[in-house]
Amino acid sequence: MSGKTRKGTLLYLFGIILFSFGLILTASFGIIAYRNEASTYKAERLDMTRNVTELIENLIKEDPDDFVRYVNFYKSHCQDMKIDVKNIGYKDDYDEFITGFTEQYPGSVLGRDIAVPDLPYELQLDYYEYKHEYWLSVFEDARKSMNIMYLYFTIPDETTHEVLYVIDVERAPREDDPEHMMLGDNVANDPDKFAIEWNTWSTGKQGEFQMVDNEWGHVYIYYDPLVINRKKVGLINADIQFEAVNENILKNSIELTVRIMLLMLLCVALLLLLLYLIHLKKIIGLTECVKEFSDTQNPAMSGVIRDHINGNTELEELAYQTADMIENIDKHVNELLDTYRALDEAQNEAATASAMATMDALTGVRNKLAYDGMCKDIDYRLADGFTDFGIIMIDLNFLKRINDTYGHDKGNVSIKLLCDMVCNIFVHSPVFRIGGDEFVVILENDDFIHREERFKELQDMIGKTSADDSLPVWERISAAAGMAIFDPGIDHNIDNVFKRADQTMYENKKKMKALRDK
Repeated sequence: MSGKTRKGTLLYLFGIILFSFGLILTASFGIIAYRNEASTYKAERLDMTRNVTELIENLIKEDPDDFVRYVNFYKSHCQDMKIDVKNIGYKDDYDEFITGFTEQYPGSVLGRDIAVPDLPYELQLDYYEYKHEYWLSVFEDARKSMNIMYLYFTIPDETTHEVLYVIDVERAPREDDPEHMMLGDNVANDPDKFAIEWNTWSTGKQGEFQMVDNEWGHVYIYYDPLVINRKKVGLINADIQFEAVNENILKNSIELTVRIMLLMLLCVALLLLLLYLIHLKKIIGLTECVKEFSDTQNPAMSGVIRDHINGNTELEELAYQTADMIENIDKHVNELLDTYRALDEAQNEAATASAMATMDALTGVRNKLAYDGMCKDIDYRLADGFTDFGIIMIDLNFLKRINDTYGHDKGNVSIKLLCDMVCNIFVHSPVFRIGGDEFVVILENDDFIHREERFKELQDMIGKTSADDSLPVWERISAAAGMAIFDPGIDHNIDNVFKRADQTMYENKKKMKALRDK
């Protein structure tokens, strides 16, 4: 066998062994990484789904008797309820009910002077249409914020094994009336296929996830039994999927595996070159010496041959090199995996810290830090010609008096009521609490276009609430407000607009004080 053939055979053999080993190792790493990532994501999503249903349950139990009455009315009269398919929100239905109630019972307060069950049927219908839209909005907001596939409320019937859909965010239209939602939909759920659902309803205890294959693919359904006054009311259901996310995780795992594979190929090529330069070259030299001895019968070649075989053999040295290569590859894989996990944890911690740092703990709106950040952003945008914005400054009156007289908990109620009032009016603009009793609205989008109407609506609502003697003192919200719009002729930055809004608010506060002193 010639030296060339021997060299090619050894290189080929080492190359096949090393490549096969690296391929198996890299593929195993990719599979393990994918399964671990998918399993972690799945566990997090399942826990989050449980938390969402618990959140909905807590919201319902803030006024459990009202929710029970709503469910009972829905079961008996859902076909009379008209819920707009396209209008997502409950404000119009609430306004319609309040208008009808005020006209029929002027000066009365719902729940104090007259209970909902005592209302005429048409008024009850208006009230529960508003309640249905309200709970649809609550379920839809929770679904979107937590990226849940489907969130809904049902009432199972163990006799017929049918499930009545009460709160169904799908908002499917009626066949005979496409403008309004289909209500009172009953679906037969086979007890064998939906065993967990029926067991959860039967026992009233939270169970495991129900895995179902339907038109949306492989779906996990979680059931949270709602129990009020020791009676089962219904099930809060949440559907989630993993296929789309798992595809992204698989894609990322494949990309990482390919990178490691390329790195492994580079290491193998370098090692084979090293083997050739250090070992195979010597074997070729030894082969030439043996050939020369065979040709010349020169005994001096024996010494040369001994020189080649003294000490550690070349194969033993090759074993050491292979072990070093394997350790280096394994070490690099572990370093890549540790770096990937550390980066993911750091990103999650940074996102959580950022969200908490810019949120006001009492009201849930953005705080002074968030306001300062948005001011910087707007100042940058001014250089690009951005002009369509304004500022409304709102200052709560009598907060110190309420704190000193009724306690800080009542003062907090006043702050949150004012915040809710502002947020409900300026739904298209960010709201900030920049001080104990100070709020700022940065007018944008539709709120900026209709700023005069929205500002008047705020003043009218404050005036109406502050004059309502039927409310406790801390719920009679009194506040001064001022508005200023960016004027490129006089304003150089957002702080100029803020100062003018603050001055306008201060003048409004003086006028309000002057009226009280008369």
